[in-house]
Amino acid sequence: MVDPRHKVASFGATTGTGSLRNHLCTDHIHDWVSSCDQQGIKITAKGVQEAVEAYRQNQGKEASNRGEKC
Repeated sequence: MVDPRHKVASFGATTGTGSLRNHLCTDHIHDWVSSCDQQGIKITAKGVQEAVEAYRQNQGKEASNRGEKC
């Protein structure tokens, strides 16, 4: 489902994703992990694996990470 209110941002070729993933992990972990899980997107960022697995365990979900890379 597409939300027409959502604005898509453009970023430069040299923009890093590390700080974005850290932000998603610390401030939006529920939305991030559940959205990726629903779409079959695998979260592979090394710096957040522990937090993602802990979140899934707290939610009673399996800790494995299936799907495409996110």
